[in-house]
Amino acid sequence: MKKYILLVSAAILLAACNSEDNYMEEPVVAQISATIGQGAASRACDEKWTEGDEIGVTMGDLYINRKYTTESGDGTFTGTLMYFKNKKDKLTVSAYYPYSGAEGTSAPVVEVSTDADRQTATE
Repeated sequence: MKKYILLVSAAILLAACNSEDNYMEEPVVAQISATIGQGAASRACDEKWTEGDEIGVTMGDLYINRKYTTESGDGTFTGTLMYFKNKKDKLTVSAYYPYSGAEGTSAPVVEVSTDADRQTATE
């Protein structure tokens, strides 16, 4: 079972805008896709998504800890729609796995022990 938080990169794909000014004629929906970074595999998880995996996505101060689910396990996620409203705004987008908490609230902090006595020996 996947129990550890993995950082994922969220790729935001934007549709072309019709207006050359700073504001779009209509807001553009953010499309979320994610991959698990190389070397992220451990005994607790693999490097593939599975059906029903959920990630938490935050986009600037507008959308906080939104739950996105991959229905088919292909890395394409769906959830509450998020929109880009201004072409020149710079937004930080972050994502984490597995999703926890509640939409609209900050993602919970997970404490992880790095004490040497809790680590296994390698040969």
